[in-house]
Amino acid sequence: MSASDQILAPLADDVRLAYERAVQPLALLAARVRLWDSNWQPRREFVTQVACEDGEPRSFSLPVDHPAAEWLMGDDSAVMVYATIEDGGTRWCGVLTRIINQPSGPCPQCEHCQTRVLTATFRLM
Repeated sequence: MSASDQILAPLADDVRLAYERAVQPLALLAARVRLWDSNWQPRREFVTQVACEDGEPRSFSLPVDHPAAEWLMGDDSAVMVYATIEDGGTRWCGVLTRIINQPSGPCPQCEHCQTRVLTATFRLM
């Protein structure tokens, strides 16, 4: 193996892994989510599907009329929100970084797709 091949081989592996992660669909897990305000006071608790990337939770979606979604969209205490996510015996902790209110699907005429959902993205701590 030439010197350039020795240098480029690890880069090729990195590019392949990055591509596989980019095209790999997010895994979903049913988890208990607890939302906390900036003083770590419990605000909402629910079970929902949580999207995972690289084996760690990253986001969840709720109908906009769900009590937790209403709290996230309308309460001043929801400025800094912490989340704990539990799946079986594993617990993750994170801080919400983005909240998006959007239609649940791409179809402009389908009633189901026009149902609004709130998607919350978080960064693990």
